[in-house]
Amino acid sequence: MAAIRVLVVCTANLCRSPMAEGILKSKLSAQAKDIKVKVESRGISVPVAGLKADPRAVRVSQRNGVDLGKMRTRQLKPRELRQADYVLVMNQRHLTVLAEMCDGDMPAGASLITLFASEPVRDQEVPDPYYSTEQGFASVFDLLSEALDGFVAHLQIQK
Repeated sequence: MAAIRVLVVCTANLCRSPMAEGILKSKLSAQAKDIKVKVESRGISVPVAGLKADPRAVRVSQRNGVDLGKMRTRQLKPRELRQADYVLVMNQRHLTVLAEMCDGDMPAGASLITLFASEPVRDQEVPDPYYSTEQGFASVFDLLSEALDGFVAHLQIQK
């Protein structure tokens, strides 16, 4: 059985998508060891490839038992969209960019990451914490964690 390929996408691959990648890997390892999933994060507009995640994202994640130490920024490529089973994005603008990258067709499996969350956050956009405080990063971590609980449950139902 081939692994399910999941891409988590944000703008620069510095804050939200690395946190989401780390959270999802952690949840899968704890709750869904029987499901083969390959999780990676990318950015739609990465200024410099190979940068470490934002230090605030690293600290907040670490306090929550999630290690982002090995993650580096990577630019999203159109071929990766075709290879992914799920593409989880942070806001509507990201969905628009994905459609543009695929000549106007939304990639299969692309959605807001919060689609998998419970109410009242379902379909809410995940704010970019880059210009906020560490508390802003903590709030984003909590929102991503809630959404990814739902995503893991979705994967368990699908298997």
